[in-house]
Amino acid sequence: LALMLENTFTLPRHSERNASLADSIGQYITRKFGRLGLLTGTQIFHPSQFRHMFWDDDEVIAEGSNLIGIYPGEMFGSPEDKLVVVGAHWDTTGFTDGYNDNGSGVAAVIEVARALVESGCKLRYSVIFVAFDKEEVGSQGSHEFIRSYLVPRFFKGKKWPEFQGALILDTIMNFNETSGSQIVPQSWRSKISGDAYEKTAEDDFKGNFISLVSRDGPEKEMADLIENHWNKLSDDKDYIQHVNKDPNKFKLRRLEIGLGETMPTTHELTDHLDFLRSDHARFWYSNETDYQMSLRGLLFTDTGPYR
Repeated sequence: LALMLENTFTLPRHSERNASLADSIGQYITRKFGRLGLLTGTQIFHPSQFRHMFWDDDEVIAEGSNLIGIYPGEMFGSPEDKLVVVGAHWDTTGFTDGYNDNGSGVAAVIEVARALVESGCKLRYSVIFVAFDKEEVGSQGSHEFIRSYLVPRFFKGKKWPEFQGALILDTIMNFNETSGSQIVPQSWRSKISGDAYEKTAEDDFKGNFISLVSRDGPEKEMADLIENHWNKLSDDKDYIQHVNKDPNKFKLRRLEIGLGETMPTTHELTDHLDFLRSDHARFWYSNETDYQMSLRGLLFTDTGPYR
């Protein structure tokens, strides 16, 4: 992980300002997936939204590349499959090194794939690992992944596989035990349920936790499952001996927001914009001319600019 972060993911990955460098790093990610034995491929796409927000009218927009690695389970390719997506965006803005945003997420996705493959587990259901491109310009990559790959590849015909959910990792490395290092805007308090705000306040607003962002209803079962497994680590002897002698050091705080499966109004989306700024939101609401779809998705994040 340290090697990946320090030698590869400290470099800008912007296809318009440093195309050759971004291409080299994209090949690196694909090779990582391939060497693990995953079924690999690249989804080339042209951004289809928000041109006026991110590009000049006469500007030529570079293609995007979603990098995909599939760990097929026994049920792969059948309606009996139960798909899981594990993803992170691999692009950066043009002027940042992308170390935490989002080298940390991409490195974690690759490490999850490595750990799963090398564990020797024989999966019954399939896991799709994906590095999304162009998240920094309106989450274009995850939008195209869903509408041009996931839906036509898996959700056509009379029988569909179950979609268990997407686990998105975006900016996950900023751990700060300094009092006051975590900002929680007052406007958030009315939008999140649970005790995340109270626990953060009791801990003197330290940035010493990972946030798990979900909707109140659709992702509740997923989020409960992850929280239960996370909390069990405090009693896991192997984890304590080999990974972390202080298993309670890294905390998980759930940010459950009051949105459901139904497509929200423009006002509701604007009101919750702070919780929609990553690829998970594209799974929550996919609104195309021939269908509307809501898929389960969770976001792991250190809250980015709020820490």
